[in-house]
Amino acid sequence: MTVKTRITLFVAGAGFIASLLLSVIVFLQLVEEPIELLDTVLEEEASQVTDRLVKRMNQSESAPSDATAPTVYSYWIEICEQGGQKMLYRSELAKAIALSPVDPGSGAIVNAMVPPGLIKFGENTSGEVTFRVRTFSIGL
Repeated sequence: MTVKTRITLFVAGAGFIASLLLSVIVFLQLVEEPIELLDTVLEEEASQVTDRLVKRMNQSESAPSDATAPTVYSYWIEICEQGGQKMLYRSELAKAIALSPVDPGSGAIVNAMVPPGLIKFGENTSGEVTFRVRTFSIGL
């Protein structure tokens, strides 16, 4: 093999490896980005619902009832006291669908069967819905 051929193969191999590494990095970023965005939206929604719940609890000076609790239809939300002993709030979706809990500060993807008519599925007629479940600790 001549020197010219070796240099050509070396440059071609280095270019292939560089483009492969770049492709892997871009792929991993594109996989993680939607999950991070969804987690941010979930955390913001949880904070807003908690803030509204605390305001209503302070106004009534008692535990929230369904009449005083904020109404959230598009999210599965449960709010518990620290340690999870006392349930303070459950959204309508959380009342209808039981999802397995995750460890505090972590998240998971969970599949669940949803009763017909509860969520608009579009073309999905199986009733199985994928949820992103996150547990947050919100200090008040």
